[in-house]
Amino acid sequence: MWFSETGADKIGRITPEGAITEFPLTPASGPIGIVLGPGGNLWFAETYANKIGVITPAGVVIGEYPVPTANSDDRYLAYGPDGNVWFSETLGDKIGRITPQGAITEFPLSGKANSGPQRIIAGPDGNLWFTYGTSPNDAVVRMTPGGVLTQFSIPENDSRADNELADGIAVGPDGNLWFTQLGSVIGVLTPSGSFVAQYPVRRAGTQNPGAAGITLGPDGKVYFTGRASNTIGYLVPPGDFGFYRIPSPRALPSTITVGPDGNLWFTEDAANKVACLALQHH
Repeated sequence: MWFSETGADKIGRITPEGAITEFPLTPASGPIGIVLGPGGNLWFAETYANKIGVITPAGVVIGEYPVPTANSDDRYLAYGPDGNVWFSETLGDKIGRITPQGAITEFPLSGKANSGPQRIIAGPDGNLWFTYGTSPNDAVVRMTPGGVLTQFSIPENDSRADNELADGIAVGPDGNLWFTQLGSVIGVLTPSGSFVAQYPVRRAGTQNPGAAGITLGPDGKVYFTGRASNTIGYLVPPGDFGFYRIPSPRALPSTITVGPDGNLWFTEDAANKVACLALQHH
């Protein structure tokens, strides 16, 4: 697994056995998102430097490409169905596309100003999907590889608490788009744009979990990081859910994915760790 070290200006690699190797970047790069892209290389967002970088599996940086919009706050990336890498510009209010050769095209968003696009993925329908992360723009957005946007506003939900903005997004077990609302709800949206469910993941009298990153597990459950509750949560349709407590206190878990070993791997922002949830043990 590969990960970014925003404060240390490094890209990290960790084996399934837990051996970590770090590769230094240009100072003040501030890497955040990272994705496997064309050519079998890793593409990452240099958020502070306002660039998109490319590093080989051997740890050699082979490209750094400036984003045309200044201070775009490029953050998250996805390997698109068209063979290009797509990325969100949270402050630039744009979605960027970069070719394997490093040519960047930007697509302005048609929503309200300061929409704050967040995590972006390749969807099951050949399109790109991303979330808006600033109020009052709560929405999930579909973008074709040609740049055509369709915005789907998230419906109100009686279970919602304040600050439940859309954040993580993933393809679920049913082929729909599953997304977290920074709080206590997991939403489900079909590729055609119909909201089919909003699952509360907070029991009465308990702490708001602060659902953030999300991924589909190999066991068919949907897993998410609980930043506020220091947990990894899981959801089983039609709405059963539970949590695993993280040993490190106040770890602030963020991004989560499935590793080559079939386990869940996630980052702990405040604990400065990469952690593994071994599914075979549960």
